[in-house]
Amino acid sequence: STVLSRHICNFLKLYPDITLNIICDDIDLDLTKKEADIALRTFDMNASELEQIFLHERTLQLFASKEYLSRMGVPKKPKDLENHRLIIFDPRNTILQNVSTIDWLSDLMMTLPKKEPIMRINSVELLAQVADAGLGIVSLSNDSLLLEKYEFVQVLPMIEGPKTKMYYSYPKSIEKLKIVNLLGHYLKEAFRV
Repeated sequence: STVLSRHICNFLKLYPDITLNIICDDIDLDLTKKEADIALRTFDMNASELEQIFLHERTLQLFASKEYLSRMGVPKKPKDLENHRLIIFDPRNTILQNVSTIDWLSDLMMTLPKKEPIMRINSVELLAQVADAGLGIVSLSNDSLLLEKYEFVQVLPMIEGPKTKMYYSYPKSIEKLKIVNLLGHYLKEAFRV
């Protein structure tokens, strides 16, 4: 939901007669059981029955609001995070693949003596809203539309979290459907820009 909206809106402007049913959730729907026709997600090595087309790579990075940084100061090196308020995405209440990559800020905090997050949140949108309110530093994907929406400033650009490759996935049994190919081609081109 924090990456796709711009692309879907432009797609529907080009093809106004197409109707989409979009599920923005962290649930890993089974495409082979027709729980969804397509998905944008990480590569699944065990899904030989799926066509998986690479779209782009996401990188988690640190961000904060201008108001927070003007009040608390801009950290210059990782150790400076000891003096900052960190808000963590909590994957425990989600059904996400690669949970270890999502929780990288918690791993980074383990290198800081006695540092605890001020809050744990399992919603990326709420995470951004709390950061926008000036409550602390968060980790967001570098391709998130939330960065523009809230005008976040990147913190410690030399620190990057894990990179995640995202794929347009669908069952090979529907690879001949025009809409599947049309949307896949459109997204591949959109993410290339």
